[in-house]
Amino acid sequence: MYAPRHAIHSDPGSPIPWSWLPAAWLEPARGRRHRPWRPEWRLAPRPLTPYSASVLAQVLPRLAARISKELALPSAGVELDIRQGYVFARPLPLRGPDRWLPLRAALHGLRAGRLGWDLVRWWDGQGTRALLADIGELRLRVVPLDRRPAEPREWTRVLERCLEVWSQHLDRVLRAEALAALGRLQLQALLEAFGVAEGAGGPAARPVTADDLLPVPAVEAEIDQRLWHMATVARQDPALRQVFTPRENGPYGADGATEDEAARQAAPLPAGELHRRLSRLAADPGRPGDRTREFLSLWNQFLERFGHLAWPPAELAAPAWAEEPATALQILAAHVAGAGPNPVAEEVNARRRRQAILATIEARLGQRRVDRLRLEETRRLAEAMRRVASELGYHLLLIRLWWRRAVLLAGRELAARGCLATAEDVWFLTPDEVLKAVASADSAHPPDLLSTATGRRREWERALRDSPLAGTAGSRPET
Repeated sequence: MYAPRHAIHSDPGSPIPWSWLPAAWLEPARGRRHRPWRPEWRLAPRPLTPYSASVLAQVLPRLAARISKELALPSAGVELDIRQGYVFARPLPLRGPDRWLPLRAALHGLRAGRLGWDLVRWWDGQGTRALLADIGELRLRVVPLDRRPAEPREWTRVLERCLEVWSQHLDRVLRAEALAALGRLQLQALLEAFGVAEGAGGPAARPVTADDLLPVPAVEAEIDQRLWHMATVARQDPALRQVFTPRENGPYGADGATEDEAARQAAPLPAGELHRRLSRLAADPGRPGDRTREFLSLWNQFLERFGHLAWPPAELAAPAWAEEPATALQILAAHVAGAGPNPVAEEVNARRRRQAILATIEARLGQRRVDRLRLEETRRLAEAMRRVASELGYHLLLIRLWWRRAVLLAGRELAARGCLATAEDVWFLTPDEVLKAVASADSAHPPDLLSTATGRRREWERALRDSPLAGTAGSRPET
């Protein structure tokens, strides 16, 4: 059965689900030798298209090197390698003797708090307005391209500006994610060093971890809670239950099983089939009752709030949830089948456990004021950075939405000139190739990109067929 929490929290060590953080980046790199390459499945669970792979390889190492220097991270940055669309990474080793690593860790401790709280204050003060202003600027630049012909110079300005704005805010997201991930590791180390990881605020069989003290950011928790609420509405309406319940061997499954038993035992429906069923129900004017109309209203509100999300975010060709809501529908179907716990109850229980743990720590470290303050400051910074990273990443996906639309419009323009077979083939060009093509005003002699894009698409589809996630929804680049 599909696990709702794993759909959002696929890696408990990462601060947010929509993450651009290479795990290898934060690993200590000693000496002059490179560490071995390792796959970054979270960045690329399926092969990236050439456009997205080129952007990631161009932007992310440059930002990581600068952030590593400013935050004194345990590596000099990260090196990326794209192999058949998959991302492999390794940390860049620090220059100098091995003894510099402890000194660098001490320097990071001095810088992380100051730069981290500066980022929190910026975000809470003017960050949201600044980011929304950039999103509004991109919208004003992109929307006219869909309504009228544009000059080659305008295409170039729009695409370059999309990349510039995205890179500028990705810098802040990566800083927040790195500080959140390292803060979580430091908090875990302090819990173990101070002897409060065992039996605090709960049974001895369940040791305290840093995640017990770090709440899930609100913008992230809201996804699961809204879907759970929609599932409770769907369970009260027979037509909606039929949408989310597989029907095998009769109305209630095999061997005379009841409807609830069949819902629990049956394999989950493909997300595409769920979308088709829900669309048919919404389009039938005679069937929807009060509960169905309430559900559809909640679903539309959910897509207005989270319709710009797309996973993995590193793949610009991946359609947003408003276009292909595969992941959301799978989580929703699992909640309708009763496969997952109530996320609201989970949040309440987690808050109670967190309060109990903090009370136990306060009692155990009552006479150790320095240790208590150090642990509390580490917890507060890690919690703040996790929240800022989540909210920044959520808004960065809005930038990605308009950037994706601009690239597809450029693909439509190139297809109209005969440079590409379809607009979607633009994802099989590099950003430089797209800029060069749209800047060419000579439609009588279009750039020879057709064979290039076709060959790369064929290689990408071959790699996708060999992927362990082949056949999953949202794997095709679509408009």
